[in-house]
Amino acid sequence: MKYLFSLLLPTFILLQCFSSAHSQKQPFDYLDVFDLQFVADPQISPDGNTIVYVRHQFDIMTDRLYTNLWSISFNGDNHQPLTSGKSFYSTPQWSPDGARLAYTSTEEGSNQIFIRWMESGVTTSITNLTRSPGNIQWSPDGSKLLFTMRLPAPSPTIANYPAPPPGAEWAEGAKVIEHVQYRADGTSGFIDEGYTHIFVVSAYGGAPRQLTNGDFNHNTPSWAPEGNSILFTANFSADAELDPTNAQIYELNINTGEQSQLTARRGPHNAPVVSPDGRYIAFTGYENRFVGYQLDLLYLMNRDGTNIRVLSENLDRDISSLQWASDSQSIFFRYDDEG
Repeated sequence: MKYLFSLLLPTFILLQCFSSAHSQKQPFDYLDVFDLQFVADPQISPDGNTIVYVRHQFDIMTDRLYTNLWSISFNGDNHQPLTSGKSFYSTPQWSPDGARLAYTSTEEGSNQIFIRWMESGVTTSITNLTRSPGNIQWSPDGSKLLFTMRLPAPSPTIANYPAPPPGAEWAEGAKVIEHVQYRADGTSGFIDEGYTHIFVVSAYGGAPRQLTNGDFNHNTPSWAPEGNSILFTANFSADAELDPTNAQIYELNINTGEQSQLTARRGPHNAPVVSPDGRYIAFTGYENRFVGYQLDLLYLMNRDGTNIRVLSENLDRDISSLQWASDSQSIFFRYDDEG
């Protein structure tokens, strides 16, 4: 196996420094945070010559974060923006042939999937979604895009409230909570009722097709190399909320809807990726020992879910961002070291 350190280290790289006119060291001031920029999510083109990444900046007038996409040659030349403005651009993904770039953007208001033809610079939105998409993945032949989206579910009630008279302004009713995890940091507080599902859409636009159903979250989807099935993780157990880490790996045929479970061990199984030759599946996770903390390890198993073994047992770091080499003989991954 090979260790892949992030191309742009550290994760937060300062792109804008104080003016050279400041010959003496100055203490960091509150407003200096607006001068900071950092980069994330570098994506290498299939030919290995170009890197597209997300550049984060802060707006002092609105006190908000905005992002744009930039590209740079692998040798450090041709550093230029692909997008501009004060919208939010994210999740860049190269098409298999390197001719197009998919990404999400709020430039038209709501967050949608866009395609950019790299040679001409032409861009177009291919979706008109009511919810924000994530986890974009090109199909192996470049004809489709896989993505996830959280669909709303009806909010529970404890009574059938009467409707207010026309023009009346009543106070908001009581919030009924039925879930174990009902709020989270970094959001508006309460988690909206709903579940994450997987969709597929033509790379040239059109109506997305929902591939998964039910009151469960479906996460970390990826394509199988044949292009007719996908892998994902989900916790379908009856007490999923009381056992949230027990997610298993499933394979779903997108044409027939046939679904098969590939793992059954207790513990999380995350981000499955099929080798280019279709023989193996790499994933991260651990076998739950019910202790305070466990490392996310790198696992390998046969395509049918048999012969699971650990590949990173001697590495005391959490593993993430798996990527197969084109010859199916090596796996690249990322880990954080010393902060």
